[in-house]
Amino acid sequence: MSFIEYATPVATPKYSPQYFASLTFLRVQELDYPKIATSSIVKSWSFTDNIPSTALGTVIQPGELVPFLDDVLPISREMAAAFAAGSRAVRVRLSIEGHEREVELHFSKIRVYVAINNHSRAIAAARELYLHIVTTSLLSRVDILFFSELRIFDSISGFDITSFPLWKLSCLLGETWLEEDVLNALLELQYLQETSASIHDPSIVILPTTFSSDLQYLSQQNSRSYSRNLHLLRRRLRAIPSPRISFAVCRFNHYTAYHYTARSPVDLVHGDSLGGPAATDVMPSFCWFIQHTGHSVPLRVSLNGIREIQGPQSGSCGVAVVNFIQCRSASSRTLLWTDETSPNFRNKAIQDLIVYHFIASIHKPPRDSWTTPCAIAPGHIRRGQHDG
Repeated sequence: MSFIEYATPVATPKYSPQYFASLTFLRVQELDYPKIATSSIVKSWSFTDNIPSTALGTVIQPGELVPFLDDVLPISREMAAAFAAGSRAVRVRLSIEGHEREVELHFSKIRVYVAINNHSRAIAAARELYLHIVTTSLLSRVDILFFSELRIFDSISGFDITSFPLWKLSCLLGETWLEEDVLNALLELQYLQETSASIHDPSIVILPTTFSSDLQYLSQQNSRSYSRNLHLLRRRLRAIPSPRISFAVCRFNHYTAYHYTARSPVDLVHGDSLGGPAATDVMPSFCWFIQHTGHSVPLRVSLNGIREIQGPQSGSCGVAVVNFIQCRSASSRTLLWTDETSPNFRNKAIQDLIVYHFIASIHKPPRDSWTTPCAIAPGHIRRGQHDG
């Protein structure tokens, strides 16, 4: 038997990979999740060739305190080598509330400890998200029932440029900083809404954070060559009479936004919910991107396009960026973001993403029949890869 076969938890008990994959938003509400120690409880450990057969040595017991991740990772890292040398378990000395005891743990149980630690954030977030949706009536009763049966680790449906498990929608709660994948999903959804409302207007271009990241990287290389993504985007711009380009930037865990229009005045409008200046490299790198596409390069970065400033405890820079881009839509009736009204924008984003997931999951139309890609999905091309 190989180490992988020996150390992998069997599929049927709690906390196996199959168990976590099957968890729904409703089931996590009812789940009695093990308590994880907040500090070290493992005082010493050593490998042994014994094969544990007791319940304590092989599965999680009711009320068992799980060692926190820093306690079990050093053991986990050395198990494969120990297995090759003949070991089959680890003898651990635990100290819990002043009481010490020694236990022999199967390698698979160590793996379960790691899994419980790794999934604890997702479990807590899924619980909080479900409770928020129910208590605030963000969805209808029928939709809440549908949502409750969704698996929390399933990927959100209907997006080309981003993918993330559904539990990560919890970053839209409170004043939590938006996960970059969630922000990019909101930008793609805004693009789809824009183009469906203006099907005969091809001028709208909304780009994710990966655009600015790649642009920053490539424009600073000695070769200054466009990647395949940028080449395709530039080809699309040549076919558009007067493009309107919006994109988000993520620097040091803070989001800002920019908007360009080829019509006079040709400015690069900058939006920052902290009121900061534009990053010094954005203007020259964007000019490098837009040159020779048949459109004028921007002459300046205009004044901050977000009038309200987020509070000191606010994590809503991403929410403000999405609103900044939404408000530059030709048909936008979106209210301007403020720090006080940020919870309303967050709730609307939760609604929009969940409902869109429902629709995309049920219908799943062939996207090639109604969209034309102007960029390759992240992961299909390496950063800095040239056109060839």
